[in-house]
Amino acid sequence: MSMAEILVLYYSRSGATAELARHVCRGVEGVAGASARLRTVPPVYAEEFAGLLRHSETVLIPDAGHLPQLEQQQATREAVLDFLDRP
Repeated sequence: MSMAEILVLYYSRSGATAELARHVCRGVEGVAGASARLRTVPPVYAEEFAGLLRHSETVLIPDAGHLPQLEQQQATREAVLDFLDRP
């Protein structure tokens, strides 16, 4: 019998989402004949969208997912203030 490999993909890099994906992998690996591979999906469209908007910029906030203003408040605040301070 061949081993089934399950690919667990997730986009958000927040702690809770990453932890959930790791739990899913552990659950898969607990099944006989199955293995799991964990991968994040890169933010491929962020730069493309930013390129369409004048005076825009892409900032990736580490350890934040879809709600950086809640998950990484200080880093988000600094990024916004840096942007607003530009001429």
